[in-house]
Amino acid sequence: MPRWLETVENRMQIRISSDKVIRDFVRQRFVEEIEMNGSYDDGEPFNESRAKRYFVNWVRPGKPPRHELNLKINAMLRGEEVKKSEQRNKRPFEGFGSIDRDGRRRGPHGEIVPMHAPACMDVMMEWNEKRQCWD
Repeated sequence: MPRWLETVENRMQIRISSDKVIRDFVRQRFVEEIEMNGSYDDGEPFNESRAKRYFVNWVRPGKPPRHELNLKINAMLRGEEVKKSEQRNKRPFEGFGSIDRDGRRRGPHGEIVPMHAPACMDVMMEWNEKRQCWD
């Protein structure tokens, strides 16, 4: 099977062998295609050979089903990038905060914190300058 996928990838210009994310996505879309349009086109059930022929025609460049698949793949990949960036942006506050461009340590709410202060264990806390602790 992998050799067949490599051949399809090379001839149809779709990364279904070398890219697992795309392979899994295309596999799911193909299963949906078969379920939606039925697995019988002339009364005969699909066997492996017929399924392969159907798949190759389905991913053939320049055809409407391939164009639709490309749109779905691109949308999925954009969604993956959005998820990755959201995960990066939602990183939990690291207890020691960050250092600003002036070399000052900042707490979870942007307040200036002494370098010798202990780590902040709760993002809801702010540094109390008078008491020299997290409140």
